[in-house]
Amino acid sequence: MAEPQNIKKVLIKLIIISTIIRVVLAIMLELTNDEVNYWLYAKFPAISHYEHPPMVGFFIQLTTINLKFDSEFFLRLSSLILGAFNTYMIFAIGKKIKDGLTGLYAAFLFTASFYCFIVAGVFIHPDTPMLFFGLISIYLLIDGFFGSDNSNINTSILFAGFSIGMAILSKYLAVHLWAGVILYVLLYDRKWLKRKEIYIAPLISLLCILPVIIWNVQNESNTLLFWQQNVNMLKSGLRFDLFLPEIAGQIFYNNPVNFFIIVISIIGINKALADKNLKRMLLLMGIPLPLLLLFISFTGRTLPHWSAPGYIALILIAGIYLSEKYMGTAKVMPVPIMIAASFAVLIIIFGVLQINYGIINFNKDENLKPIELGRNDVTLDMYGWKQAAEKFAALNKQLVEERKLNHNAPIFSNKWYNSSHVDYYIARPIDKMVFTVGSMGEIRKYDWVNRERGGYENVTEAYYISPSRDYQDPKEKYRILFSSIIPVDTIRVERSGKLAENMFVYIMKK
Repeated sequence: MAEPQNIKKVLIKLIIISTIIRVVLAIMLELTNDEVNYWLYAKFPAISHYEHPPMVGFFIQLTTINLKFDSEFFLRLSSLILGAFNTYMIFAIGKKIKDGLTGLYAAFLFTASFYCFIVAGVFIHPDTPMLFFGLISIYLLIDGFFGSDNSNINTSILFAGFSIGMAILSKYLAVHLWAGVILYVLLYDRKWLKRKEIYIAPLISLLCILPVIIWNVQNESNTLLFWQQNVNMLKSGLRFDLFLPEIAGQIFYNNPVNFFIIVISIIGINKALADKNLKRMLLLMGIPLPLLLLFISFTGRTLPHWSAPGYIALILIAGIYLSEKYMGTAKVMPVPIMIAASFAVLIIIFGVLQINYGIINFNKDENLKPIELGRNDVTLDMYGWKQAAEKFAALNKQLVEERKLNHNAPIFSNKWYNSSHVDYYIARPIDKMVFTVGSMGEIRKYDWVNRERGGYENVTEAYYISPSRDYQDPKEKYRILFSSIIPVDTIRVERSGKLAENMFVYIMKK
């Protein structure tokens, strides 16, 4: 087996190199749809929000010093910092449950996971703080249930109650940790039912999220409305068109090589770890969440990264299996991990090239109308907004100077993600407000933002901006508010010298 000192050196190199890569990506890439939405969480903080609890907004406020420094890098800074910490934490958990090699292999697999490395390690999502508190919770639970020092059991379990509460305050799906613990106790370790800690710890978690529960009651359970709209159970027959993307997404988000290693490890885990109960707890904290979401996806729409928190415990299972398999070979990076890492690097390079240079052209269809350009290219979520902002600023200056529009005229846009992008990239630099109109599901946080900004009912003139990949005619929703809606310009978003997308600009007046 590799020497412990060598393992530590490799771990440090892994953390440093992976952090440098993540910093470069955070600086290079424009914000995603979700990220600009979470920027609003920090700009308009609240006890909770329509889709998620408040923690991600608090983390953004912290790293940007309450949005004093609000570039992409500072918005994502907590992901960059916690990504490094989380890599160390999964190593520490692996070392605790078996040995340093287990921890190192788990850290490699963690880094090769697109969910852990990109979604929660580069982008700023609720998953960022959830993963941070979730890993701390797993460490504390293992220490409490399987630690050799009895004096630490009470403290560890109670602190786990607090950290799980913080994880749930980050993202509701973190409740899967308590689900796994409860299943483990009921099925395999009922002696814990006689200990007060097993009751007090969940109460601590409940106290942590009590303000969010009260907010949802006061706001007519907006979070339940969100989940009801996105997961429509039993409203249709079996939907394989939803199930197949879910299982494919689970495989891809966790890295297909990782997924294969995890499946093999679950089958072979019985020979790799002596403590059966520890294996059982890890499996119960890992498997139920992905299986539940696969089941839901038969009849309702899910997102594949929702299941990813469950794979964290399964990465530890894989670390245990690999350390047993390669024990005595002194291989700190065996072939399966090298393949997983290589695949991750290739996909990241391809993704960056596609986003910034459009190496695959999605606009080849000659029948595409100008209002349809880019509609099949999801990478445009993260490209072209800075370019459009510069061109719009020049247009706005010209129209104001020509007195065709007042300098403080706000901007309207369609749907929450387009409006958030317009808000951050186009409106923020020139100090304009953004409004949007629609159902709660269409506008999300803007239901509150509209009110915080004084409402749009008395607005007499405004811009309307809609991108071609998600175009919506302003007359569909805004003719009740404005009698005159006139197209004024089309902003061309180019990538590698080719037209990638149009941004349609209108002037609306009462």
